[in-house]
Amino acid sequence: MAMARLRCDEFAALFVGVAVPGAPADCEALVRTLRSFPFTWE
Repeated sequence: MAMARLRCDEFAALFVGVAVPGAPADCEALVRTLRSFPFTWE
């Protein structure tokens, strides 16, 4: 997977080698991981 920052708070993820039927589960796993990360702003 490759991640890129597009703008201030917009990101894109490119899933390489992921079959279309498995893509939704991989995306959901990524969202769960990101939601569990403690983001802090100063």
